[in-house]
Amino acid sequence: MTGASNNEMKGSLATRPGYLLFLLMTGYLLSFLDRQILVMMIDPIKRDFALTDTDFSLLYGFAFATFYTVLGLVFGRLIDSANRTRVIAVCVALWSLATIFCGLATNFPQLFIARMLVGVGEAALAPAAYSLIADVYPANRRGRAFAVYTMGMYLGAGLAFALGGSLVQMFAHVDTLSFAGITIKSWQIAFFIAGLPGLIVALALLFCPEPARGTMAGDATLAGSPRASFGAFLAHYRSRWPLYLTHHLGFGLHICFGYAITAWLPVTFMRVHHMPPATAGLAFGLAIMTMGPLGAWLGGVIAERLDRRGVRESQLSATACACGIQLAAIAGATMIAQPWLAFAFGAIAIGLVGFPAGLNSASLQLITPPTLRGQAGGFFILIGNLLGLGLGPLVVALLTDRVFGHPEAVGTSLLIVGLAVLPAASLLLLRGSALFARRDEGAASAAEPDGAALTAGAG
Repeated sequence: MTGASNNEMKGSLATRPGYLLFLLMTGYLLSFLDRQILVMMIDPIKRDFALTDTDFSLLYGFAFATFYTVLGLVFGRLIDSANRTRVIAVCVALWSLATIFCGLATNFPQLFIARMLVGVGEAALAPAAYSLIADVYPANRRGRAFAVYTMGMYLGAGLAFALGGSLVQMFAHVDTLSFAGITIKSWQIAFFIAGLPGLIVALALLFCPEPARGTMAGDATLAGSPRASFGAFLAHYRSRWPLYLTHHLGFGLHICFGYAITAWLPVTFMRVHHMPPATAGLAFGLAIMTMGPLGAWLGGVIAERLDRRGVRESQLSATACACGIQLAAIAGATMIAQPWLAFAFGAIAIGLVGFPAGLNSASLQLITPPTLRGQAGGFFILIGNLLGLGLGPLVVALLTDRVFGHPEAVGTSLLIVGLAVLPAASLLLLRGSALFARRDEGAASAAEPDGAALTAGAG
């Protein structure tokens, strides 16, 4: 199936760009609901499976990230040559079933395997979404389109905190429940609730038409793009490696700290400020659901306005500035003794987690040909999530367990990681912004993939 033309994409509801964007955003919402709800289950899971914070961080990050990051590149190759909407549909169904299996796990190895399968399924979503959105929205509308897509991340994570905290509180005095003769732990219900809606979204995506590739960039550009092979992808990366290196590492380090915040800032308030799980879940759930999308929207709007003023590297330079503000916010959230004032700073830090969520993917399209966008998205996810899921939460846990030796130090551990990560991210992004501004000069200017339209594209 070669895909529908752009005119066809304006026909029925199922062929409109907005409908496809809505399904992709909903899928992203459910993916974060499925992966983040584990955080609010930390105490009952640790109790039932006798885990340490380090064990839990491996379950939260490493088990998920191992396949999520590596298979993102594999799926990226498939996405560049196969029907993308069908690939996503199958993968949404897979991770939803794996989430349900998390609720059936009776020991740590089973839960670990289930988390790995969640990562396998979710690996295809972002690379395919990057490719699809670039094919149904022109360059000057991609920044906000990607921001809408990434809003699903914060809505899903916020819902995970709110739902998870409420369920923990609801069943605080009930260790096990019985249904039809089957006995389960009360916390396992959360995984059943989180996994089921994904099966409906998978069915809707299965019948969503595939858009044509590269039409927004122009047929001539698509015809001149390299074929969708891994060798062509590597050759393209080698030809522009400084651009990709600063982009991936700069945004990847920001992602690293973002995952550390979402994993451990709610835990900090539960341990240090003795906030009940239901209160922490609702408070941080609402903060993530409101401040995360607001940050993503502001990032897109600010970058578009800077772009209209001729700042072509606006996606990277704006994020570099946001890193400094986020560091000040997380310092306030972890050092201020008054709980709700500290929470206000935490909400600002959460909003700045979302700030570059649409900018990193939009800027990636500026330097990537249409036929390689799935693989480029998969490789960016590989780097970003090895740093984010693999290292961010783990380093905070190791500092808490091995250096400080007591759970209440988790806020200090989080701040130390921020002091190490955010300045490095800012410096890399500033260097990347200079490279992006000169990307058409000299040897680094090999065939701009989206032509003149992309040089004015918004992020």
